[in-house]
Amino acid sequence: MTKKRDEQINNLVTTLRRVRSERPDEYRVRLDHYKDMVAGGDGGPWRAGAETSLRELHYVGWFDEDFQNLLELLDEVPVMPEEERKERFAHERNFWNRVKRSIAGGL
Repeated sequence: MTKKRDEQINNLVTTLRRVRSERPDEYRVRLDHYKDMVAGGDGGPWRAGAETSLRELHYVGWFDEDFQNLLELLDEVPVMPEEERKERFAHERNFWNRVKRSIAGGL
């Protein structure tokens, strides 16, 4: 994970922790979007009736594994062992995806 992506995830964790304490109902809704994206989904429309997905609008260049990291930092899922992580996210860890991410600067 790039330093920039680390920072983005940490900022999002800070925001979501605040939402969790101040607006628990909204937190649960937001969490569903991230759980969808960790499974390869697009997180659904960014707002009701929108054609653009949450992932397309706010998380371009994020891998499914980034959402796994996010959910782990929020203590919403157990920390995945590295061997399982390698297997589950192998499609994101290939050479060309690493090159693409490097060129994009870890957007």
